[in-house]
Order: sequence, then C-alpha cells, then structure tokens
Amino acid sequence: IEDTDKWGESGVAVVHADGSGVGKRIVSLLDGAQGDEAAQRLKRFSKALSDATQAATRHALQQFSQDGEATVAARPIVVGGDDVTFVLEASLGLPFIQSWLRAFEVETHARRDDLGGEKMVAGAGLVWVHAHYPFARALDLAEAACGQAKKSAVAAADGGAPTQCVLQLRRVTTALADEADRPWTWSMSDEGTSVDSLNELMSACGGLPRGALRTWLGLHDRGEDERARLHIERVYEVAAGEAKARLQRALELCGADPATWLAAEGSRQPRRATPLRDALAAMHISSKGGMV
Repeated sequence: IEDTDKWGESGVAVVHADGSGVGKRIVSLLDGAQGDEAAQRLKRFSKALSDATQAATRHALQQFSQDGEATVAARPIVVGGDDVTFVLEASLGLPFIQSWLRAFEVETHARRDDLGGEKMVAGAGLVWVHAHYPFARALDLAEAACGQAKKSAVAAADGGAPTQCVLQLRRVTTALADEADRPWTWSMSDEGTSVDSLNELMSACGGLPRGALRTWLGLHDRGEDERARLHIERVYEVAAGEAKARLQRALELCGADPATWLAAEGSRQPRRATPLRDALAAMHISSKGGMV
C-alpha cells in the first residue's frame, strides 16, 4: 500500500541502507583488467549487486505477508545498485531493515564470484517520524544515521574492511532533531553489540516500570549524573530478583555498563551513549503500532 494517507496516523519509518566499501571493491575487482575484460567484470559486478539488493528487499517484505496476501504498508523510493530507501508504517521499520541487512549478506555471498570473491555488508539508518513530518528532512536524518553507522563499522575494523552490517536508529517527536544525539550502533552479527541484544534489552525493560526508565533517560540527558546514579539504585531496589538480573544481563550483552546504563569502558560506542534510548523507542513503536 504505497498511499501513506491510507496508513492512518500511526507514524512512519524512513529507512535508508547503503553498501559498504563498494568503491574499494570495484577498484580491487578491476585490478589488472583492461578493455573489454574490465567492462565485463564491472557489468557482472553491477548486475550481481543490484540483483542481491532486490532479492534482499523481496525477502524483507515477504515476512509481512499473511495467508498469501502480500499487502504491506510500505512505499519503495529506491531499490537498486547497493541502495535501498523505503517508507513503511512505523512498526514495520525495524523488522524490515533487520531482515534486509541479514538477507543482503546472504544474497551477496551467493553471488560472491561476480562481486570480487566474498560477501558484502551494508549500513542502514532508520528514523521514526510522525506521518506529516517533512519527508526530505526525515530522509536526511536516515542517510546521516546510515553514514554514522558505516563510519562506526570502519572504526571497529581497525583499519580493515567492515565485516558486518550495522544499523542506527532515531526517533523524532518534534520538528527539531538532534542528529548527533550520541547514537548507539547495532551490528547484525554476534560480535559486539548485536541487534539481537536490542531485542533482549526490550524484553528485559518490559518487566520494569516504563516511566522509571524514561525518568532516568531525562536525568541523563540533562546531565544530572548524581541523580541519575541514585535513580538506577532505586530501580534496582524495586526490581530485585529476576527482573533486575535480566536487565543487567541485557545491558551487558549490548555493551553497556549495568551500573551506569551507559557505554561500558573500552566500548566503541560514543561516550555517555546508552542503548536504553533505542530500546524504549522501539518498545513504544511496537506497543502502539506506531508513533503517538
């Protein structure tokens, strides 16, 4: 269903994904080739990459079909080469891009001979906005999030090529958006802060009062560190037992310090970044079926 006016007022997710290291891959692929051979290699590369992107997109959309009815509240903007830009109903955004990134790795691996001998990875940015938020601004935010995620992956590679797909999330609730809001970068593998750990954190947060977590986030954002620390202690007192243990385990899986709820020492995440921001945003979207 491409007409966003038929989606209701639940809000939308703007998603942008882009392949990582494509330029370097082409340079390596064409090394030593000249004339017609170089042209044929480039032609095969371009077709294989575009085919992989389209196949990954079909896979990501098929998860939403029910009883053979492939009716999805989604509007494709770009699907070609190594680029994908989609607008979806808010609650579909995260499962769509998670599935797409995983499928992109699989589909490029299947075409690795034409792509230079190995699979490819990608970065993605997802922005949740209200239905009437200016699309151009939302797209700029999604592209910026994608770019930051890819830079994070390059940094994590210690000078080498990125080896995993990465994702950054944003939730915009006002006309103004802070593009440098200490974003958390999620990977699609078991190494580091896997996006699977985000699902684990969302589940753990579901056993706690949502208001208490939002209160801590507000204290943290205002720089009231001592009050934020005391608030964590109070949350742990109230959530004693399994709920406390689950939250602590989930934070550790995400790469956060259970004592501060911020990026753990030695983490490649930005200083004072927290995975709770993304977890609360994703929980809100999924519980409400979109933005409110």
